Amino acid sequence: MITISPFSGKYLFFLKDLWYEFIKEEVSPEELFFYSFKNFTLKYLEMKLWKNLFNISGFWDFFWIIEKEKKPIGMLEVFPHPLDSSKWFLRNFAIKNSFRNFGFGTETLKILFKFILEQGGSEIFLEVREENPARRLYNRIGFTELDEKCFFYIPAGALFDNTGEEVEFLSTYRAKDKFNQISIQWFKQMGGIALSMLEYIPSATKTGFMLSEVILFLQRQKLIIALNKDTLDKTAIVYWLKRDKKFSIELKALLPLDKEAIIRFLKGVLGKLAGYDILFSSAGISQYKLEIAKRIGAKLYRTNIIMGKRLEE
Repeated sequence: MITISPFSGKYLFFLKDLWYEFIKEEVSPEELFFYSFKNFTLKYLEMKLWKNLFNISGFWDFFWIIEKEKKPIGMLEVFPHPLDSSKWFLRNFAIKNSFRNFGFGTETLKILFKFILEQGGSEIFLEVREENPARRLYNRIGFTELDEKCFFYIPAGALFDNTGEEVEFLSTYRAKDKFNQISIQWFKQMGGIALSMLEYIPSATKTGFMLSEVILFLQRQKLIIALNKDTLDKTAIVYWLKRDKKFSIELKALLPLDKEAIIRFLKGVLGKLAGYDILFSSAGISQYKLEIAKRIGAKLYRTNIIMGKRLEE
């Protein structure tokens, strides 16, 4: 019998083994630095701190361990969208290799669907690597392929011409109102099928943002919001990993998508980050992905398929 239980410290050693097994299969070489178990546990502790100090729910409230007859065999994250609690997201769903191909994945998903319905949810979304065999499982159990999320790598020292748009870099607190406006519009235009974890940073108090900045500083990391100054129809989350000398950028561009405008915005952002390796990702640009890669000197290293399923009683 399969059950799912909230993550707790007693599962830490099991989770560590499964985490390394998971990233070995799922994570591209370009982004391995994101996935150390140390970073994983720090993020867990950070979210627990938010919960205790500000009583704010986040995705860590829904990190589960999958068990078979009380023996841990897998993990998953599932959480509601902060703008619409009827839409839920599944991430980091993994079954240990030795327990695969026995139907435990399908059984776990059915339990999960029932749990989400009980919480008032009606839809579930996920991303899966284009070539991941699990894609067949999701199709078989009723998920529909909705869009792509594209991932690009830009090496340090890449040169950009001066045709980039003027872009402003702001702290998360200073940018929160403008960022939230774009996020809400982007959420509606994308039909709620994709989100960024930045939407879980508490926006109610300046104290919350300051504490977040301190925690990131201690980890030698920083979050910045990039906004185009004129039309305010594009934004990017810039995640600076100082220790690794890398930036991760996630783009949100409002419809109608203008290929040239997106490229100008990206050049404006990238021009400020010279000398660093850069990872860039975005949903909603699959029709332009090869040309964007060519124009900004990037390598398309990964494509995720965004999938969704409407749940029924």
